[in-house]
Amino acid sequence: MPGEMDVSTLCSDIIRTTARLLDTVTPSPRCLVVGFSGGVDSGLLLHSLSYYSSLPVHGVYIHHGLSPNADAWQNHCETFCRQRNVNFSALSVNVTVQSRTSLEASARDARYDALLSYCRQHNGALVLGQHQD
Repeated sequence: MPGEMDVSTLCSDIIRTTARLLDTVTPSPRCLVVGFSGGVDSGLLLHSLSYYSSLPVHGVYIHHGLSPNADAWQNHCETFCRQRNVNFSALSVNVTVQSRTSLEASARDARYDALLSYCRQHNGALVLGQHQD
């Protein structure tokens, strides 16, 4: 299809962009922390970084407990990381909904709080894979 690029070019672009952004971070992180849901976006990001990053990569799955599939997704993420020799952690969070706040917004806040706490504990830079469309 027009406008599509091959996976190796996309992986190279991910690595080049990540390296350029990390050059602006002080102090330099000791690792890259990928918020890993197991989906295509975070999977490609984690895969690319695991093979081409000079820093250790940590895949972190956030278990909200909101879906009956959450345990299966966590298992998938753990297997994916193990196959690439990537550090894996699963963090459970409690999602409490405030008035005038959606469940999705509350889950997102809990997820980011957990990821940022993990980054502080490991002196890591948070890296997220999210698509534009």
